[in-house]
Amino acid sequence: MLRVTAPIGVILVVFESRPDAAVQIASLCIKSGNAVILKGGKEATRSNAALVAAIRAGLEAADLPADAVQFVESREAVSELLKMDDHIDLVIPRGSNALVKAVQSQTRIPVLGHADGICSVYLHEDAVPSKAARLVVDSKT
Repeated sequence: MLRVTAPIGVILVVFESRPDAAVQIASLCIKSGNAVILKGGKEATRSNAALVAAIRAGLEAADLPADAVQFVESREAVSELLKMDDHIDLVIPRGSNALVKAVQSQTRIPVLGHADGICSVYLHEDAVPSKAARLVVDSKT
């Protein structure tokens, strides 16, 4: 079996107010060889700005391009970015269906959205119950 990683390019991610999402998203993008532009919820703007500054400093310290992680603070900036289909390769809105639909209606950039539905977790019949319970709770919350 052969595993090949192919970066997407520049990813715009609009997400909820959880600051830990900024770290998770940036880490996944860096690890997969992509650049990312982050826009978190307004309630966590200062936390997200501090986290992104720390991530960029870490990238510089590792001799990696700090500009691979960018941060925008306003909805107006997102509206402008959604017009940049020649520079942004994918948009990922993380939040409500209304957010996903709003993003999809404002851009020609491919959008990796979601729809209402059931999130399923499958457990093997031999799973250790205590470990399985932690995994199920974590995956659903």
